[in-house]
Amino acid sequence: MSDDPPESVTESKLNKVLHDACEDLWAEILKAHKAGSQKTSSPDELIPDVTEKYLQAAVEIGDNIPEGLPIDSDFLRKHVVQQLRNSVKEQENLLCLMDLVENNLINQLQQEQEDDKKLKSITKALTESSSKRAEAGGINENKYVQEIKQQIEMMKEERLWLSKSLVNFVSKYFPKVHQSTLFSTTKDKEPYSLMKIIMTLIDRSLNHSHDTYITVNSRFSVDYLELLKECRIIECHPNYELKVRLIPHILS
Repeated sequence: MSDDPPESVTESKLNKVLHDACEDLWAEILKAHKAGSQKTSSPDELIPDVTEKYLQAAVEIGDNIPEGLPIDSDFLRKHVVQQLRNSVKEQENLLCLMDLVENNLINQLQQEQEDDKKLKSITKALTESSSKRAEAGGINENKYVQEIKQQIEMMKEERLWLSKSLVNFVSKYFPKVHQSTLFSTTKDKEPYSLMKIIMTLIDRSLNHSHDTYITVNSRFSVDYLELLKECRIIECHPNYELKVRLIPHILS
């Protein structure tokens, strides 16, 4: 006899739990068959008590009764009862879930009603306050609202002007690097970044306090130097225009 379970059982729709729970019972069935083959002329004859255990496990777990095994009315009745109990339990769980959902919806509705009352109260208070302000200032409500709208429009125009100014500033003082510079093979000719210029000036001021000026060359971008001058970060030598240094108060 093969050590595999009967084909009719393996093809049935057993769930993982039932399969794991009955795995040991299959071992008992195979062991009993091997022992029975030495005493009977029919090695394939099933052992009733072992089969009963297998059916009992199937009934208790609540899965479908496996195919290919003998069953009687008592086991079938137990199986049907177990299936009904499972169905009732599922319905009870569903009802509990629906109760929770209903309670949650009721609570949400009550909260929305309370929030709506608070919002109406706040709106009423703001309306009364604005009306009092309008009366105190000698202007009507419509004029008061118009003044607010005009202030908002002015703010929009100021923001637009600020955005354009920022774009112009970046375009002027932070020009794009040309492709020829990006792919230059001579590293010594690459221009300094703005941060590199500032760090060079700081290093000069800290380590050469007797002479804090540095001589600029082609690696110092004129745009960056002009930016630092306008921001009062660096200053030129009074006698040599190509020498610059950090303004002393910057590091104090």
